[in-house]
Amino acid sequence: MLHFLIGKQVGCIHLLAKQCLSQHSGFAFVGTTDFLLVPIKQLGKATLIMAHVTFSMPYVMVIISASLAEMGRELEEAAQDLGATPWGTLRHVTLPLITPGIVAGFLMSFTLSLDDFIISFFVAGPNSTTLPLYIYGLVKRGVSPEVNALSTLLIVCTVLLVIVAELFRRKDSKSITL
Repeated sequence: MLHFLIGKQVGCIHLLAKQCLSQHSGFAFVGTTDFLLVPIKQLGKATLIMAHVTFSMPYVMVIISASLAEMGRELEEAAQDLGATPWGTLRHVTLPLITPGIVAGFLMSFTLSLDDFIISFFVAGPNSTTLPLYIYGLVKRGVSPEVNALSTLLIVCTVLLVIVAELFRRKDSKSITL
């Protein structure tokens, strides 16, 4: 079921990739397609979230659609042949199989959002500060111990995430070989 829904959306990736972000008459127009433009009077958290979602959506769609294509439809069809409802098929068959793709899409979008300083700089309002904007503000005044501490925390968190991912990978490979 989800394979069919996302499979139809894969053809629309070019529409999602079109970022419509412009300034016109004091309004910021943010949207993912030509027919979906949301007028916003002030820049702030809403424009920041919409811009990052718009920017990350094509990457996530490609990753999840690759997971769906790798999975094949046979398992979904077998579950439905054995009497599973469409919701049960989605919950018990499709979702567990594409969970690595969903996690990879989340990590990719998180990394892109953390890295994309330019989008954050132009669409964040005066009261919305992201970590890259905060670090940029600190570095403009000179490198302080606070910047060094933030950088160290980012590196330590990255190393810990890689270690956890490797432990999960080893656990999965041991369960397959047994």
